[in-house]
Amino acid sequence: MKKSKEILDGYRLSEHTYCIADEMLQKGVLNQSKEQYKSCGSSDALSTYVNEYEDGSEEFSSYCWSCSQSFKQDHLAKSSLAGEFGLAEDGQVVEKKTFERKPKAEPITPTQRRDLFNLTGGTAENKWITNSAKGYRNLSDESIQFYGFRVELKHDGSVKAFYFPETCAGKIMGYKSRHDPKGFGFNNIGRTGASNDLSGQSRFPDGGRTCVIVGGEFDMIAAQDMFRKDQCKRGYEDYNRIAVVSPTTGEGSAASQCRNQYEWFDKFDNIVIGLDNDEVGREAALALAEVLPKEKVKIARWSGKDPNKMLMEGKERQFMSDYYKAEEYIKSGIVGSSKLEEAIFDEIGLDKIPLPPFMSQLQSHMAGGIPLGYIVNLIADTGCGKTTIANECVYDWIFNSPYKVGIVSLELDTGQYGISLLSRHLNKKIQLFQTKEEAREFLNTQENIEKRRNLWTNEYGEDRFHLLDDRDGDLESLKKKILQMILQYECKFLIIDPLQDALDGYSNEDQAVFMKWMKQMVKRYKVSFFNVNHVRKEGNSGFDRFLKEADIQGSSAIAKSAGCNIIFTRDKLAEDSVSRNVTKVFIPKCRWTGSTGDGGLWYYSLEQHTLYDLETYFKDNPDKVPFGMSVEELIEEQKAMHSRDKNKKDNKSNNTGTKKEKPKAVNDKDFMDDLPI
Repeated sequence: MKKSKEILDGYRLSEHTYCIADEMLQKGVLNQSKEQYKSCGSSDALSTYVNEYEDGSEEFSSYCWSCSQSFKQDHLAKSSLAGEFGLAEDGQVVEKKTFERKPKAEPITPTQRRDLFNLTGGTAENKWITNSAKGYRNLSDESIQFYGFRVELKHDGSVKAFYFPETCAGKIMGYKSRHDPKGFGFNNIGRTGASNDLSGQSRFPDGGRTCVIVGGEFDMIAAQDMFRKDQCKRGYEDYNRIAVVSPTTGEGSAASQCRNQYEWFDKFDNIVIGLDNDEVGREAALALAEVLPKEKVKIARWSGKDPNKMLMEGKERQFMSDYYKAEEYIKSGIVGSSKLEEAIFDEIGLDKIPLPPFMSQLQSHMAGGIPLGYIVNLIADTGCGKTTIANECVYDWIFNSPYKVGIVSLELDTGQYGISLLSRHLNKKIQLFQTKEEAREFLNTQENIEKRRNLWTNEYGEDRFHLLDDRDGDLESLKKKILQMILQYECKFLIIDPLQDALDGYSNEDQAVFMKWMKQMVKRYKVSFFNVNHVRKEGNSGFDRFLKEADIQGSSAIAKSAGCNIIFTRDKLAEDSVSRNVTKVFIPKCRWTGSTGDGGLWYYSLEQHTLYDLETYFKDNPDKVPFGMSVEELIEEQKAMHSRDKNKKDNKSNNTGTKKEKPKAVNDKDFMDDLPI
């Protein structure tokens, strides 16, 4: 995943040049809003800026003061100015250039401030109040004025730019500009940058009960709006506003800027860090927590991307819920008894992930399914059909799970996994088509086009699930991508198939560290993992071998970390067709219920190409029972035959119909032969 970079500092070049809007127009290059540029014939109104990032790289951007249009580095690379900036056509810097910086700005003067106030609608008569933002990004004029923001309008009355005041030790230094939609620094006035106070800090000089740190100025206004609305709703209009601040130069520099304000932060009883809900924001939050009074710090994890996005989406209540659920950065491990009831009702209020119908007895052991917050291991010998059974589960879950499913496919690549699921969905093994033309003709029938659409997206057009095809990266890369699935794509139920493909080549110690990380994810983000596991190779397998948790290939931490371990075996060499297609299930551990033991028998019907609970299948289809047996006799025989009690297995009845069947012939089918997936 490409990591976003944060601006540490920026400066403007001393010279102006001609506008490149006409060049963009002639070449058909669109602006940042995916619209055509407007023609401009200015010969000296284009200012160019250089942004410096935390990784030491630089990036160019330009703004024309004549036509009020902005240009990113990719635009400059396609213009006749590319050579002057050392840019290749693809936007990369191929020749490092040295530029003359515009001199460092002095603090804003009274004249500059008055001019800005006039530009943004202020007059002596209206007490210098700025223009209304007219609901821009759903931000209120009240909070905009509270923080002293200035709003410049275009000729049509829409927002052209915001100007954010910056102070140092409470004294005004300058105004940082943001031109709609994302043009930063094109007209900064006075002295701005990371050496100043945090944005909004001057409004709360004496500290208070709580300070909230968000990612940017618009998030600051949005959060303030939602806090204020909540205060008024509770009848606390007369209470002081909650202190909400933000770094002035992006989340990447938040830690260094806040380190300089340690004494000011120490004036608060509580500090809540609520940066953007993305990888950059999460990393910045942890770095920021390290430079603040740790015993006061909590970290909020927004359900949406950021406070402004949540405000625009009408998620004010969710924002407040996320705020009150902020977690202590240093956990004491001690929970007051009054907190237990809330935790209990939160836990029992979570929906469980149901199992497919053929796993009905297993679901009874689990008291209705798999809850969030656990690791579940599926354990089976090679050739027992565990991937087939796992895919049956996945197919059921992508339609019936109350939570978004994320699949980490380590055995099949994206195309292979897609074909596997689609074959199950269409009840036709696509790989059996001999030519690509036949396969495409089948898939592109009107009926199958609609079925395909139904498999990949729900009724709202949203992805039903997300798939990670990562067989070449290391464990650190895999962890980052799984975290991305959890946070960016909101996957709460993660299937890793097979887990050993990720752990192959790593020591038992490294594997244990990975399982510890998985447990942290389960606890921190309230997700569940479903791991498909290989077992160690032995001389005997299948029916003759009763697996244990210790047979999992790899570190013992895999089994120990799980909340539930499910073991299943199948005698693929059995002489009779019933036993050959029966899978025995055993549960040695299920932490949330404590229920262990037999988990039922699954029967694969060759005729329907479907897995069933064995008892249910033969009770519903008594005509499928082998000659000379009753339904009850067949069920009891299969239970005894697949019992983990060897005495029962050795003493099983010899007077059964299955004993009368001929030995398996070469062309007899079994569990794996015709299954679509």
